[in-house]
Amino acid sequence: MAKKKAGQPADTKTDTMTKNESAAAVGALLGFCRRLDGRSQMNLSEDASLNQSEVALYESGKRLPSKDALSEIAKALDLEAFLTKQLQLVAGYPNRADAPGHEWIVPEDVLQGIPIFLRRLDREYELQRKADISEMWVVTMKPLALSGKMYEMLRERLQQEKTKFVYFVGSDAGEQSFQSLWRDLCSDSPKLRTTILKKLECILAPESICLNHFGICNPGQQSRMFGRAIMYQNGLPVGFYGMDSIQLGRAYEILDPTYRECVRNVGKSVQTKFGTFRMIKAEV
Repeated sequence: MAKKKAGQPADTKTDTMTKNESAAAVGALLGFCRRLDGRSQMNLSEDASLNQSEVALYESGKRLPSKDALSEIAKALDLEAFLTKQLQLVAGYPNRADAPGHEWIVPEDVLQGIPIFLRRLDREYELQRKADISEMWVVTMKPLALSGKMYEMLRERLQQEKTKFVYFVGSDAGEQSFQSLWRDLCSDSPKLRTTILKKLECILAPESICLNHFGICNPGQQSRMFGRAIMYQNGLPVGFYGMDSIQLGRAYEILDPTYRECVRNVGKSVQTKFGTFRMIKAEV
C-alpha cells in the first residue's frame, strides 16, 4: 500500500464523516445560541464582520467556520468563555494545552441530543432571586456565594428575611471559607447580624458527600420542593441544571435526619453511615 504524502488531505470515509458531523454540530449550536439571544442572521453577520450567506452556511452545517470566524461569532453573541471553548472543541480546534478529559462535548453528542444545555450563572441567579424559596439546603465543597451574583442573592434574601440557608460544606476547607462568608455578610449588613447568624447555618460534611454540588429548595415541602445541580469545569461553576425526582428524593432522605441530629448537637461530631458531620458556630 502506498504511503500518503505529508500534507495530503485525508480521504477516508471516517475522516469525511467526522468533518461533516462537526460542521452539523457547530451549526446546530450556533443557531441555538443566536436564537436564544434574539438575533437575526443579518444582525449577527454585521456584528461579526461576516457575510450573511456565510452565517447561513455555518448554521446549516454546510460549511465549518474557521477558528477566527468562530471566535468573532462568539464575541458578537457575547458567549461565555466556557461555551466558546466547547464550540471550538466540537469544531475540531482544541487547545493543545488542555488535558484529554476536558473535551466532554463532541459532535456525536450534539447530533444525538445528548448534552445538557446549562443555564448560565447570571440567569440562575435571576431564577433563584424570583423563586418562592423559604428554605434552601446547599451541598458543596466550597460555597459558591463567597462573591459575585450568588453572594448578592444570598445577602438580599437574608436582608429580606425570606429564606433560611443551610450549607453542607466539605470538612477539609469548608469551615474557613464559611467563617469568611459570615464575616463578609455581617460587615456588609451589621444591623442584620442576628438575622444572618440565625438564618445562615453551616454543617461540615464528609468530602464524599460534597463530590456533587447541588441545592434543595423548600426541603420537606413535597409540593414545592425542587433541586438545582451545579456543573463544574476546571474548578469553576459553568452552569446549572434541574435535579430529577429520584435524585432529589434520595438526597433529601440522606440530609434530613443528618440535619436534625446536627441541630440537636451543635458543635459536636455526629456519626452517620455516610460519615461524620458537625454543625459549626459563627466566629463573628
